[in-house]
Amino acid sequence: MKKHLLLLAALLCFASLAWANFGYQIVEGPVVETEAPVCSTPTDGSVFNDGFLGATAVSGGSFGSAETAWTATQGTNGSIDADATLTGSPPTGSCAEGLNVAVTTSGGATFTMHDLGAALSDDDNNDIYMEFRINSYTLPANYDEFQILGFTYANADPDSSNRVYFQRDASGNPTVRIKASGGTGSSNASVSVATWHTLHMHYDPTEANCYFTIDGGSQYSFTRAAFSSPRYIYSGMCADVDADEAVNIEYGRIWVSTSTP
Repeated sequence: MKKHLLLLAALLCFASLAWANFGYQIVEGPVVETEAPVCSTPTDGSVFNDGFLGATAVSGGSFGSAETAWTATQGTNGSIDADATLTGSPPTGSCAEGLNVAVTTSGGATFTMHDLGAALSDDDNNDIYMEFRINSYTLPANYDEFQILGFTYANADPDSSNRVYFQRDASGNPTVRIKASGGTGSSNASVSVATWHTLHMHYDPTEANCYFTIDGGSQYSFTRAAFSSPRYIYSGMCADVDADEAVNIEYGRIWVSTSTP
C-alpha cells in the first residue's frame, strides 16, 4: 500500500509539472481583472486644453466635453458631431474621440465657440494649437475658401480679428492662411486632404512678429491687429457656405498657452 501511495504522489507531481510546462498554472487567490488604460487629453496648454472627450450631443445650441463647454451654431445643411470617432491616425496625444463639423450645398454658418472667460493680454505671448483633418471639400474656383479656426476678441463677430482659412490657392491646391482684420494676412501654407495636421498660431506682443506653422515647419508671418486680446475660440465654418461648396473637417485637440516675454 505504501508503494502505491508513493507512486500516486509521483504521478500527481509529474502531471503538475507537465501542466505548468505547457503554459498552465493553478493559482490560488482572488481573480483580478485589469482595464485598458483610459485615454486622456495632455495638459500642454497653460490656459486651455480640450480633446472633446466624453462630449455630449449637441442640444439647445451647446455641448460639453469632459473638459470644457462649447456653444454651437448649426446652420441649414450643417452638422456638428461632438462625439465623433476620429478618422485615420491622429497626432500623438489625441484620443480616438473628437469633433466633426460638416456643411454641404448652400449651408448656413456651422461652428462651435468656447469662451476662455477672460481676454488674454496683448503684452504676452499667446499661442493656440489645433489638430485638424480635412476629410473632403468642394471649392469650385481658385481662391475660394472657408474659415476653420478663429481666435478672437469679439463673440458677436466670429469673422473678426485673426482667423485661419482653408483656401484653394492660385494653382488649385489645398492650403491654409491667416486673415487679419486690421492687420496684414499671411501667405499660404500647403496642406493635404485626408491627412492630420497640427496648426500653431502665435500672437506676439510685437504686432508684426506673429506667425503660424503647420506640423512644426516653416513660419508664415502675419501682422495682427493692434488690439487682438483673444478670448473666444471658434472651430468650423463661421460664414455661409455657397451652393457649390462643401466641407467635412475633424478636430482632434485644441489647446492654448500664454507666457510673459
